[in-house]
Amino acid sequence: MAIFLDVQKTYRLLQRELPEGVYPDGSPSGSFSAASVYSKASLIADAYTNLNSIYQNYFPQTATEKIDDWVLKTYRFPFSPSTTLLQKRDRVISKIRKQPTITLWEILTLVVGYLPEGKYVQISEPCGGGDNFWQLGVSLLGINTLLKGLGPADIGVAFEDWCSKVADLHWRLGSDLLGEDTELAEIAYVDLAQVQANAYLYEIRIFDYQLPDLDYENLIRELESAEPARSARVILQNLNLATYGLTNNVADVDQFDLINCITRNSSSTTGYDGKTI
Repeated sequence: MAIFLDVQKTYRLLQRELPEGVYPDGSPSGSFSAASVYSKASLIADAYTNLNSIYQNYFPQTATEKIDDWVLKTYRFPFSPSTTLLQKRDRVISKIRKQPTITLWEILTLVVGYLPEGKYVQISEPCGGGDNFWQLGVSLLGINTLLKGLGPADIGVAFEDWCSKVADLHWRLGSDLLGEDTELAEIAYVDLAQVQANAYLYEIRIFDYQLPDLDYENLIRELESAEPARSARVILQNLNLATYGLTNNVADVDQFDLINCITRNSSSTTGYDGKTI
């Protein structure tokens, strides 16, 4: 690690190089000789300060004046003017480290990087579960992927378990054709088409915050670069945590906790805290 001397360390270094017993030592204000050496130390320390600034801007983790250069280098477009220095650093580092995946943790940390510290984001996958259902970062979108929908409460169908009902009737993407007169039990084609549209949907819920327009556009670009072709997403903003029952705090969250609602916390050992129902 590079070491850049401050004025006091430089002063002490120069004083130690003087012949013993010839020039007085001690406080810079104690003698003309010490004051002269301190003056030289100040000039050298200023040079070290400039070198330190250049060195720090060489890395995105510590960049200040050059952070916008790092942003353009990694994203090819600027961030919203309201983006803080810490947020810029986090996003740049995340982008450099990012692999093209769409795991739950990847999407969570991507989105929360656009939010101020302390603001929460949650990822919800409607009707998930089951070996054949598509889930973020878990299963692929193949022709044998089972259709999944939003559930009976959302589409007004009197089935206790919509996903299981569809699976039991063996309608599969790429296997059975849907015509305009197709009905699945009591479900009309229009309703089924809507459920099909939501089959690969995931929902991004942002709490107590509204993304600036430029940040919103940039987030969409990043999501689209990782998403499978048939997946879709809905972004909801300025939501209330209590409305979704997210009232329990969880400290030091990481990807292995399998928590789908997190916030950035610089004092956390993992960098993130979470909330659960």
